[in-house]
Amino acid sequence: MPSAQFNSRETSPIRPLGAQPIVAIVATGAYTLADALLTGMFLWLQSGSYPLATAEAITSLGLVVLIVSGIGAYVALCIWMQAVRNRLSEARYDVPPVWKIWAGWLIPFYALVAPFNVMKGLRVRVLWGSDKLVNVWWSTFLVSSFIARYSSAGAFGGEANVLLPILSSILLVGSFAALVVVIRSTSASLEPRQTLWHA
Repeated sequence: MPSAQFNSRETSPIRPLGAQPIVAIVATGAYTLADALLTGMFLWLQSGSYPLATAEAITSLGLVVLIVSGIGAYVALCIWMQAVRNRLSEARYDVPPVWKIWAGWLIPFYALVAPFNVMKGLRVRVLWGSDKLVNVWWSTFLVSSFIARYSSAGAFGGEANVLLPILSSILLVGSFAALVVVIRSTSASLEPRQTLWHA
């Protein structure tokens, strides 16, 4: 995969990203782990007879952990994406507005494509070419989210409501693995070096 090449007549180093890539990876990893633990608790509760109050308490606690870790992952990933965007902006690249990075995850229907488009746009500018890993990251994340939403609502029924949460968690782990590579390779390409600016 080619490294960043910023063609122009003038040079300037790009500021390092610091700990932001690591924080983004840890936060998204925590969310992935919380999802897997919640799935495990769900299967554990399905395997035996437990008082309703106990099952509800365990499920509620798991959901709180998942929501909190999800918010943390969202914030950390957006901060990293904004940092990449700012470095490219300093190097005189056309970059998406900041609001697309943050609000793109929250606007109904638009959220189905906005984070993907922003991430792919940043990757294209850094690595000079499209990256299939971004496709893998976003497609597995979307499918995992769809399955998790509708299986938790009991939309599929029967044995599917037990098997599909497992599939959702597996897809989310795959999405996280792809995202780790995306973050690491993108960040590595922006490490301090004499980088050529656009004219």
